[in-house]
Amino acid sequence: MNDFKTIATFTYPSELAVAKSKLASEGVEFRTLDELSVQAHNFLSNAIGGIKLQVREKNIHKARKILIDGGFIKDEMVELSGLEKKLNDIGFQKKLKTGFYILMGVIALAIIIAVSIKTYHAPNDFQKLVGRNWCLDQMVYKGEVYYPNTLHDEIQFKGIDECEEKIQFHADGSATIPGFTTRLINAKWSLKDDLIEIYSDDTLATIFKEKYSYTMNKEMLILAADSITLFCYNELYH
Repeated sequence: MNDFKTIATFTYPSELAVAKSKLASEGVEFRTLDELSVQAHNFLSNAIGGIKLQVREKNIHKARKILIDGGFIKDEMVELSGLEKKLNDIGFQKKLKTGFYILMGVIALAIIIAVSIKTYHAPNDFQKLVGRNWCLDQMVYKGEVYYPNTLHDEIQFKGIDECEEKIQFHADGSATIPGFTTRLINAKWSLKDDLIEIYSDDTLATIFKEKYSYTMNKEMLILAADSITLFCYNELYH
């Protein structure tokens, strides 16, 4: 017959160990509930009402006296409140555990959905290339460093934070590249297999006609091919 009753609860296994030792030395039979769960996951202790220390009903008064004398529980802890009695009810504990795990599941699902939505709406590399103005800082061609200097037929006006020499990738596959003591260079581009290909019939674009591996973050873009490397930065971070 199951006549074990809870006489005390403990938050941590270390607190319980001494109390168990004291009861055992006095020959009082006892058992614990949820001890293994709290040992494995300390954060569950409060959620499930702590570790329950139980003794047989006939030994309740003896066991309580031992625990009170040993300082494990206080006099006012002897009479359990209505809430404590409910927490000590095994059926209620099972419902509480089930509710807790359901809550954790709902939270985990909400996190997964939130991450999925964020990932779904995050711009891909094509959108990042098209959506930003990439200021061309310098070009390294066959080991030599060159700085862009586009020649214009008319005077160019630009904003305070706007760079003049920039590579622009357009969604229709066209691109413009700064000149190097030449006019602006018109080209075409594509993004495939993690490579940016630049090609053009414009004779000025000959040295740029390559397939580039690239490194890109919100601040900079580096295009690298066998003989040429282009170093660019996001105009917003100029």
